Amino acid sequence: MGADAYLAARAAFERANANVSNLGTRIARIGEALKINRGSFCFSNVQGGFPADVVMGRQSITDDGNTWPSATAINASLVEWHQAKQAMLTAYGSIPQDQRSGVVPPAQ
Repeated sequence: MGADAYLAARAAFERANANVSNLGTRIARIGEALKINRGSFCFSNVQGGFPADVVMGRQSITDDGNTWPSATAINASLVEWHQAKQAMLTAYGSIPQDQRSGVVPPAQ
């Protein structure tokens, strides 16, 4: 393996990292809505019986219930993150020392 393999592994890790970050942001947003604005929150595209102002009001906060990640999906994203991180570290470790100056090392 060389620098090209490391760069490919690093790009895969960055995609997995962004995916987990986006999940965290989405979950945190809904968590905040449930804590602070529960009267204005609902999931769309799932059964409910909410007042119109909750569903369509100016202050409404919604998220698509059909795309809400399951625990299995979240775990799969985390497993992918761990695998991508390990692959990146392994690929970096296989670059000869004299060639490492040309690439950005992985964040620890």
